[in-house]
Amino acid sequence: MRRKYIFLLAIMLQIIVPKLFAQTVSTPYCTSVEVNSYSAGNTALFELEAANYLNGLSWAGNVTQTAPATGVYNCHNYAWAGTSYWMTAWTKAALNAFDRSNINSTPPSGPYNVNRYWQDGSYTEVSESNATHVFYGSSNWQWVFGSGWKCPDDHSAKRITSGANAGKYESKWGNWGCYIHAKNESPYDASNCRYFKETPPPAYYIKSGSDICGYPGQGTYYVNSSGYAGVALYAYATSSSPNNYVWSAMWGGQCNAWFQWPNGSMADHSIYLNYGQSGGLLRVECKMYNGGTLLGTAYYYMTISP
Repeated sequence: MRRKYIFLLAIMLQIIVPKLFAQTVSTPYCTSVEVNSYSAGNTALFELEAANYLNGLSWAGNVTQTAPATGVYNCHNYAWAGTSYWMTAWTKAALNAFDRSNINSTPPSGPYNVNRYWQDGSYTEVSESNATHVFYGSSNWQWVFGSGWKCPDDHSAKRITSGANAGKYESKWGNWGCYIHAKNESPYDASNCRYFKETPPPAYYIKSGSDICGYPGQGTYYVNSSGYAGVALYAYATSSSPNNYVWSAMWGGQCNAWFQWPNGSMADHSIYLNYGQSGGLLRVECKMYNGGTLLGTAYYYMTISP
């Protein structure tokens, strides 16, 4: 039975549609992940393969197809890339190429591409019951006679957290369609799963207009030809509602080296280095209040380069 399982998976993953070009998408924390663009391929053949695979399986009736077969995108992209990109590209688990038809080739030792989603802190590893994303693995490479190197756990899925299918998974099966299924009811080996959830934002934080990803809490700014450096900052509260913001800035023990506007009360704040000051670190502080109650404090650190 095990040999049959590997052979079936090999059929599904073997037919790769022609690659068009490589590009990148970003994790929530702005780390680049390489993806490839493919054509849809022979979708009728892919649907037939999937139907043949499911035919006769005891758990086939538990599986619900949610999207049609296509070679345009794969499981890793569907699970991790976000709603703007999840059905547009193919994310390989690892980047290092090797000859899958050569038994003497060395398969990749880890998922050194898709793992950037959790290596940079965008996702945090949690228990299965708290997970929204699941990585099955990608290191269990096996040599399959007649088919070459195959990895039966090279897979990612979303974990459904609400509704009638709560606790089940939804994933793309290679070139086949997307399916809702139990963890152990798919073509993939589920014995080495890891579970993740997107890292939540801090309760209180400050971002600049150029901080499009993550919550860095810091930035580097350069003094211009007129001797000034400046930035617009924005204060955020994740789960409370401030109605007053008190900003302050400290530069090497001085509070008067900076122009600030406005003086408080607003969630957005512009701050400028006075002429003659250059080089060093500025700490910007924002205290967030609701009425007279202090809800929380956030900081932003500006490194000033002359």
